[in-house]
Amino acid sequence: MFMLYRLYLQLAPSYVGRIIKILIPRHHTLP
Repeated sequence: MFMLYRLYLQLAPSYVGRIIKILIPRHHTLP
């Protein structure tokens, strides 16, 4: 369980960033 929890903590930020980039594409808002 602990290994899976650490794996989740490592993968979670990347998924969150990916979702944020999809929902709010910064390169489109910037000039």
